[in-house]
Amino acid sequence: MSDSYYEIFVDREYGGFTVKKFTPNGYGKNSVLEGQVLIQFQASFETAEEAQAAYPDAAFGHEMISARNTFDHLSDEEGAY
Repeated sequence: MSDSYYEIFVDREYGGFTVKKFTPNGYGKNSVLEGQVLIQFQASFETAEEAQAAYPDAAFGHEMISARNTFDHLSDEEGAY
């Protein structure tokens, strides 16, 4: 899990800023998301400066271009699982 990284986002719903942790290949073999990025909420802050102070290695991200999980690898056939 040393490949994990943090991103800071503008919280458009509640205001302020949120920090999320991204872990590539973070889901185990028993998950339908196996091999995808595990995204975990870490904290929220009033200002970007507070978020950056708490997570100095975090980059500023954007919800539209940051890692996302998909279900494209799953079959459309009913009962395939």
